[in-house]
Amino acid sequence: MPDVVSMMQMKTGVQAAAGVTLAEDLGGKSDVLVNGALFVSKNLHAAANLLTDKDVKAMGLISGDSLISAKDGFKTPGTVVANGEIKSSKAVSSGGTITAKGTLTTMGELNVRLATNAAGLINAERGMLASGTIRGKENIMSDKSIIAKNLLSSSGGISTKGSVKADKRIVAKQDIHTEAMVTAKQGFVTPGNVFAEGTMKATKDIRAGNFLYANGISADAKGIVSKGLIRGLKDVKAEGLVLGVKGIRSNVDIIADNNVIAKKGSQTQTLTVSKSAKILQNLDVNGAATFGSATIKGKLYVGKRAIGDIVSSMEAEMARMHAEVTETKENLRRMLAMLEAQTKA
Repeated sequence: MPDVVSMMQMKTGVQAAAGVTLAEDLGGKSDVLVNGALFVSKNLHAAANLLTDKDVKAMGLISGDSLISAKDGFKTPGTVVANGEIKSSKAVSSGGTITAKGTLTTMGELNVRLATNAAGLINAERGMLASGTIRGKENIMSDKSIIAKNLLSSSGGISTKGSVKADKRIVAKQDIHTEAMVTAKQGFVTPGNVFAEGTMKATKDIRAGNFLYANGISADAKGIVSKGLIRGLKDVKAEGLVLGVKGIRSNVDIIADNNVIAKKGSQTQTLTVSKSAKILQNLDVNGAATFGSATIKGKLYVGKRAIGDIVSSMEAEMARMHAEVTETKENLRRMLAMLEAQTKA
């Protein structure tokens, strides 16, 4: 205590000694009460706690081998440097930029109201959810899903092991790769190609402004509808009917393994039947008809008369004429006999 008192006397004068009260005067064993300022030229060591009712101010460094805790908060106009982790059981708020030269990991949600600038990668183990725009100057990569409630834009590519989902547009100057689904509520627009190694499904329409190329096309119950030409460089096969509203036209032969049935009429320039031909109803021939042989089970008409009726009429007429000729011959024979009798007389 004499050293402390002498130092205080040098700084404040002799009157400062009156402000020091020893513990023995207060009834204690080791306490020192200083009513004024306490000046220490070197280190101040406390084996236990250092308590102050107000501020602890230091012109230099405040260091501690253990934690520095504050009930209300920790405020500094400078930089907070930590060689280890910076942990917070609640929120970490920053009015400026948060820069991480290494890995920035969060086990919970990361809410950013303004821009997030990262010179390296942003790794999201549980996906990436943004209510605004997700924009990257390089690649956007995630081990899980990438979900944007607005625009998803990248100057490079987009790669994820999960799904890619955006409520508005997905824009990438390079590849968009996902091992799951790519979904968009409004649409998917690209000036380049869309490649799918698996199945491309649409619950509504798939429309192409130009050609649609496919190694195979399969349509379910609703079928295939085309407002333009459907061209097949090879066979066109249908397990059901092939319906032509205005007709079916072929530049070459139409071959049927079974019947060719027309409910109304069938027109052709030349009809060649290599085997049998059956006509269940009428056969109208406007020109000539040539038959090697013909068997008519019904009536054969020439004009409006049946050939059988004509033949029957001709037979009756010939019988009548034969009878008349026979009667005439008999009359002539009688006349000749009468003449011969008169000549002899």
